[in-house]
Amino acid sequence: MPNILVVFTGGTIGSSLNHKGNIAPENTKLLIRKYNEEIGEKHNFDVLEPFTVLSENMGVDHWNRLIDAINQVDESQYDGIIVTHGSDTVSYTAAMAGYLLRHKNCPIVFIASNYILEDRRSNGLENFKSAIDLICDNRIKRGVYVCYKQEENYVYLATRLCEADHFADEFESFNKRPLGKICEGKFSRENDLLNPNLDELNAKKEKLPTVELKSEVAIIKAYPDLDYDRFDITGLKAILNVGYHSATLCTSGDKTSFVNFAKRCEERGVDLYISSFKEGEKIYESLDSAVKLKNVYRLSNISVEAAYAKLIYAYSLGEKEIINQNLYFEKIK
Repeated sequence: MPNILVVFTGGTIGSSLNHKGNIAPENTKLLIRKYNEEIGEKHNFDVLEPFTVLSENMGVDHWNRLIDAINQVDESQYDGIIVTHGSDTVSYTAAMAGYLLRHKNCPIVFIASNYILEDRRSNGLENFKSAIDLICDNRIKRGVYVCYKQEENYVYLATRLCEADHFADEFESFNKRPLGKICEGKFSRENDLLNPNLDELNAKKEKLPTVELKSEVAIIKAYPDLDYDRFDITGLKAILNVGYHSATLCTSGDKTSFVNFAKRCEERGVDLYISSFKEGEKIYESLDSAVKLKNVYRLSNISVEAAYAKLIYAYSLGEKEIINQNLYFEKIK
């Protein structure tokens, strides 16, 4: 029997309706029971529950606890590790785990659910099955992934998953192609040149230096008439300014000028990162003066979630140069 560690963290997949009729994380281990009832007891499941939280309340402190809990696990005892998580922030947590758990010698698979498990519309049990299939298939021997059923049972790289949309609750990969999917219990890799191959996925990776993650990075999203004067930058070391799809930002006006904001940040010792440029493409004239400032840096071919997690790690570690390294397939080549 395969041995699998299931790490419960709460979220919709670990929730039921409470006495008020609201969704609350009060039924975290129902998943294993439903799986055993439907499939049979074909696997040995060990359980770890470092905390229980709805994922909208997930933060850097939870990341520290989750990473620490999994790092204390002797993965040689397991064929794989499954982490249950709420869908709202799974793309952020998975990205951080992709960096800090890349060295583990077994696959780590995040799953979530669109509805509570008692709801017939829920894909939570199907995602659990896909994660087990990915682990037991043996073609994936290590690395960090996300399994989530939409049209098909998709498998995503942890550092390329983008937040689900607000209407259909559907995720996508930053490069618009999932890593692969689970078909009849087997992993089938998407034949796309932008995806790493099996040898690259299974290559042993060094453990990154351990550090206590700190919340000293903020995200600002571009929108028309964005007033930078509304932002208090006290206590920040870096800001990720997410530009429009062309990686453009407003540089006109007084309060709406990114250039003026960048100069204010420079006076306060705050670095600014613009995402995400298309590597090798020309920049727009409007940003020419901005990207020449000493505290402004361009990020290319990387999702918001992966960039944010990477900046959190780099500034917590105090090593900005790590931002230029491709840690776990986050920068699409």
